[in-house]
Amino acid sequence: IYNENIYFELEDSAQSIRNKNAFCVSDFKEMHIMSDIHADYNKGQLQDIQTHDKFIINCGDTSGNVKDTIDYIQKNVSFGVFTHGNHLGYSGKETIEDSIELLKETFPLSGDVSYLNNMYKEVNGVIFIGCCLYTDFGLYGNEKKDLYKQLAQNGMNDFRYVKTRDKGKVRLVTPDDYEEWHKESLRYLSETTLKFMNKPVVGNVFLQNGFSA
Repeated sequence: IYNENIYFELEDSAQSIRNKNAFCVSDFKEMHIMSDIHADYNKGQLQDIQTHDKFIINCGDTSGNVKDTIDYIQKNVSFGVFTHGNHLGYSGKETIEDSIELLKETFPLSGDVSYLNNMYKEVNGVIFIGCCLYTDFGLYGNEKKDLYKQLAQNGMNDFRYVKTRDKGKVRLVTPDDYEEWHKESLRYLSETTLKFMNKPVVGNVFLQNGFSA
């Protein structure tokens, strides 16, 4: 796999990472990127994909149900990395923390398929970093954050269905949770890319400001 210019530029970071060298995940004929499968909503409409000789980068929202996520990945991905998206937890059954722990246990870093959430995995000299970046609601400026947090709270299903564990109690997630998780992941991305400045770095990141990358 050849990438002419792998490029990371992180907001509020004084440095950018550039690498113009070719890299090869030599054990695989192809590398495929996928996102937003939504296997729970699309049951019966998805075709199985043949990926036995391909390295898969799955950028999130495989399903809102952690068990459907596990089932889809196990059936369709033989090698690769993936992270979750903001829909994880839409089933309303498990907390986001419980779902994340189950994905870590099922798809460890030592396996052929690895779940990454504020974690990285090195494959043949290539660093894959994964996280769900959520959002800090600052896309249109910090002065509008409170407005967009309120709009999200009132209009997004995330805040009706997704649960989190807080000080021993279970509650629905809030926009403030998303902003805090965003800061944690952004910090991890920045620190890890700087740590591996001399190696090719691929970000497997789910971005909630309207697109995945």
